[in-house]
Amino acid sequence: MKKSNRIKKNKEIALVYQKRQVLSTKYFALYKYDNAYSFRIAISISKKYGNAVQRNLMKRRIRSIFYELLLYLINVDCVLVVKPEAKYLEFQTIKKEVVYLINKHSLLSKE
Repeated sequence: MKKSNRIKKNKEIALVYQKRQVLSTKYFALYKYDNAYSFRIAISISKKYGNAVQRNLMKRRIRSIFYELLLYLINVDCVLVVKPEAKYLEFQTIKKEVVYLINKHSLLSKE
């Protein structure tokens, strides 16, 4: 995923949290906020999840899932919160959960 598709500023992340359009599962929570430019995402993982190596591995996995779907995603800002329970999930389960949240939020374009 390109760095242009990431939300980096705390102000922008706080704006997504304020709008409170959220869906969650046992392992993830996905906040969204509509924008007019492009799809952007921020991934939030607390230190309760594990050490830096484990957190970065999860971020890389999630980014690869969104990179596969990038052409089909609509213009929104998203914040994906990873809960500590997701620590022991395999890649296919992570992908299934994230795609479920994407579909529930209707983030895929109709084209």
